[in-house]
Amino acid sequence: MKIRKANLNPTVENKDNDLWGNNMKDQIVLWWSRDDRAAEYVFSRSTSLEGPWAEIFRLGIAAARKSGAAVDITPDAMLMDLCYKIEAIDGTGKVIRRYEPICVPKWQEEGSLSLSQDTSPNLFSSFLSHGGLADPFFNLGGQDLFPLPSYKLVSFSSATGVQLASAISTTNSTQSSSQPYNTMCLSNDEFVDSSAMTYEDIQNFLEDKNSFLQGEIKDVDGVSFETAEIINFAAQTYGINPQVLLTTLQKEFGAITKNKRLKDDILKLIMGYNTNNPTTIVDQILDAAAQMRRDFDRLSNGQATASGWQVGVSKLSGEPNPGDEKDASGESISVTPANKAVAVLFTYTPWIGERWGGEKGIGGNGSFCKLWEEFGFKKEVSLPDLSLILTIFSAPNPPFRGFIRWIFVNQGEATATGFLIHIFLVSSSSGSEVLQFEDLIGSLAPGESVSFASSPFYCGSCFLRIIIDPTNVVRESNEENNTLITPIF
Repeated sequence: MKIRKANLNPTVENKDNDLWGNNMKDQIVLWWSRDDRAAEYVFSRSTSLEGPWAEIFRLGIAAARKSGAAVDITPDAMLMDLCYKIEAIDGTGKVIRRYEPICVPKWQEEGSLSLSQDTSPNLFSSFLSHGGLADPFFNLGGQDLFPLPSYKLVSFSSATGVQLASAISTTNSTQSSSQPYNTMCLSNDEFVDSSAMTYEDIQNFLEDKNSFLQGEIKDVDGVSFETAEIINFAAQTYGINPQVLLTTLQKEFGAITKNKRLKDDILKLIMGYNTNNPTTIVDQILDAAAQMRRDFDRLSNGQATASGWQVGVSKLSGEPNPGDEKDASGESISVTPANKAVAVLFTYTPWIGERWGGEKGIGGNGSFCKLWEEFGFKKEVSLPDLSLILTIFSAPNPPFRGFIRWIFVNQGEATATGFLIHIFLVSSSSGSEVLQFEDLIGSLAPGESVSFASSPFYCGSCFLRIIIDPTNVVRESNEENNTLITPIF
């Protein structure tokens, strides 16, 4: 007999089975049965079924059809039970349907974190916090016995790249940051890895989630089938990772964690595929996998996907018109897919979602990656981690000329290639910046470090702002330790 692990945060549904939700720790995910008469849905929240209710967002019909679940991203999900109700409104503003409310229990943890772990700060980490802290030599009274980690020093350059006479003036130079929706959460190889799960793996996964899709079920046309068998067949036939199909099933209507069978009108669109043409569960799974393969192949042949997405080419998110999705400031958002997997997924669901700064209340591809990780599908990828470990300013006779020496290291698990180093002199009085140093690093292996030294210069009273990989070409395990600001007096 198989013992199933208890689900501490099960999906909650109303008695009409047309509104259900799940607590995912930092957000509540809501799914509901769409109404063909609706032009808009109004979502409200309370801490009790008796109210008072407060409107939290509205979703138009286009977003409701193609963005997957609705999400309420809130820290309250970890603190208290939260109740939700939905009202469907027609084109005249009249309420045509009120969904029976649900209350989703607060997040439940399995066990608790150990408090015995040593959490004392590392001596070096205090010097490497993003945006700050001075040269450790200043803090330690100029001692030159400061302990350095045992990294391999592979390069030393004297006055490399320093051009004081022709310094470039800049203002408000900032480090660019990679947006998560451009890279998402899986590679091309992962997307088409049809061997990621066997038929038995898929069936066990559905059983572990206590999904109504486990075992043999009847389709909306009365024909019996096994969901695991169909998912496996679709994966093998079209060369799509079955984990992508499982995650899509959950993103669209929460079918993986739903133990009560969904209504037929939802089952006919269970994958969210071609919402204008409801079919069957089997056809939805097969057709969705087929579309994903068609779009992937188009991209492999140098073409755009069916809706115009391409790798490395920016496109506005939203539907029916690109740009319909707005961020918190009301601006449209451009997505530049970093690989074919991202372009295919945005073809399928052209919404970023609130988790990544998109339209409020929308799940979109932000929810896909949240679920991908929640289901344990995300692979641990070895990445580099570029970090400053020491900055020294030496001026034998202040305030006369001095020089700077700095050392940075790749403390990650993969080689970093083709990245820049920028150093700015920042006036402590005006805040204006001058680019003092720029150099291109071809390659830096794990554990290797690089040391640079400038030629003598006069600063007076100013700050140094040192940035590793300012254009963010290197994907790192930690993107928050690439900048350091240190004063020079």
